[in-house]
Amino acid sequence: MGRGISGTGTIHLEWKEKVLAFSPEPFEELLKTICNWLPEILNRFIHYISNAKTEGKNNQVRTMNQQGFGYSIKSIQARMRMKEEKNAQLKWRKYQDRYEKRLKQNGQQIAC
Repeated sequence: MGRGISGTGTIHLEWKEKVLAFSPEPFEELLKTICNWLPEILNRFIHYISNAKTEGKNNQVRTMNQQGFGYSIKSIQARMRMKEEKNAQLKWRKYQDRYEKRLKQNGQQIAC
């Protein structure tokens, strides 16, 4: 597979056999879920991709909805866009300040 994950399939099978030998009843649902999602679980470690940013945005939307006591979807979307634009502007200003400082240190003119 890659990046030290090559033996994962056999480790998973060994773990599954140990669990089934111990007591399968409490772990049946867990084993079923792991078997169904095993390729996706392994892809997380192979490709280092996460959906944490999406989950964070979903959490923000839920929090805004709770705080607003049932805002309409349009108003929540507008608030999220405003927040994203504000964050983008702050990041740009931060970048711009660093760029200007670097130009001044090198003795170059700022072209605006």
